[in-house]
Amino acid sequence: MDVVSIPSPSCHASASQHHQTSEQSSIAFVRCLYQAKGIVRELEHLRSSALFDSRSVTPGMIESVQTYLDTTFNKFARLCKVLLAVLDRLEAQSLINRERLESFKSDINAEWNHASSIRLYMVTLLQQAQQQIPSPSFSDSSSTSSLTADPGSSTTASY
Repeated sequence: MDVVSIPSPSCHASASQHHQTSEQSSIAFVRCLYQAKGIVRELEHLRSSALFDSRSVTPGMIESVQTYLDTTFNKFARLCKVLLAVLDRLEAQSLINRERLESFKSDINAEWNHASSIRLYMVTLLQQAQQQIPSPSFSDSSSTSSLTADPGSSTTASY
């Protein structure tokens, strides 16, 4: 007669609890990932609606768009950092399978690249708009300094 090993209820409960924790973690992670994708959609909308006509653009408008772009991109960058930290923690605790982990990392990288390209395009567009505005008789270098790309935040920078 063969002896069949039946796992104790506590082992079965532990495996079930691990699976439930893994699923809850994945669901929470996906929610945060969708927030990041929503921010990228906001940036995409900004890019598609940014029509700078030299007759209607003002320094105040450029500054407002630049501030919004910086704030939104920084929010996105922080969220990406948090998502990657969460993935590292889930991986270290073996709460996520390898395929799902790689898929999440790929999604984050794709969104990062998309957001970075939008940011670069918008910075260029804002710089061009700034140059189209007739400058006053005195030179104000501070108004253009906020439009230059931050060397620490290039599209190849790690997040």
